[in-house]
Amino acid sequence: MIYFTGDTHGGLDMSKLMNKNLRSTCGMPGEDDYLIILGDFGFPFFDEDRKKKKKKKKKNQAEYNADYDKWIKFMKKKPFTILWVDGNHDNHNFWKKQPISKMFGGRVQIHPDAKNVIHLMRGEVYAIDGKRIFAFGGAASHDREYRSEGLNWWATETAQPDEISRAYTNLAACSNQADYIVTHTPPDMVMRQLLYNANSMDRYVADRTAFFLDTIMTTVRYRAWFCGHLHMDAFIPEFSLAVMYQTVMNEQQLGLI
Repeated sequence: MIYFTGDTHGGLDMSKLMNKNLRSTCGMPGEDDYLIILGDFGFPFFDEDRKKKKKKKKKNQAEYNADYDKWIKFMKKKPFTILWVDGNHDNHNFWKKQPISKMFGGRVQIHPDAKNVIHLMRGEVYAIDGKRIFAFGGAASHDREYRSEGLNWWATETAQPDEISRAYTNLAACSNQADYIVTHTPPDMVMRQLLYNANSMDRYVADRTAFFLDTIMTTVRYRAWFCGHLHMDAFIPEFSLAVMYQTVMNEQQLGLI
């Protein structure tokens, strides 16, 4: 079975995946199950996170994430496989340097510190637990003016031309049909609606990832769409789209199996 949840932010929002919380909300996933984190995964976030010893802080150097090792061990102990799409608040420079493997019929990156943690890359179509899943991470940060490029913000947070091209090619190969779509940002038309309803339009930024996903929404036949990014939990029936943050739900709870 497949489980879905929203952003974890490098451990800041990881408590929802503690065993007691899983058992009380959606049941404890087993060794044959998958949990998909819908962006802003955050392991690592700062370049210093994986360093074993904290060095003297230099000017403009990011803080070391003292909890990195704790949360990596936490994830490694899980009996299930953790899959994730990247968000805007992920270290894109780090992942650009990581090796690419083939798994589930598509390109993936296996976490160097936790082999059961796997990055679903942008534009890929996967066969996971009998479901066809289209993945496309990334989004534009609404707070980027307060961040520093290469330190805690990365220009490649949004969709790149080669990733969009790969997505179209891979979707065409499966007749533009998928069971599930997993992204970080919702399509632009959905994001505007949700932010307007929440009186949060100050968080809206033009995002080529979201614009691209508008096209995907109108051209791809899918059963359900899952995304994060907006720090809210909402369901839009007309689009069969769930925005997730603190919620953790499985396919059975969602009426998909």
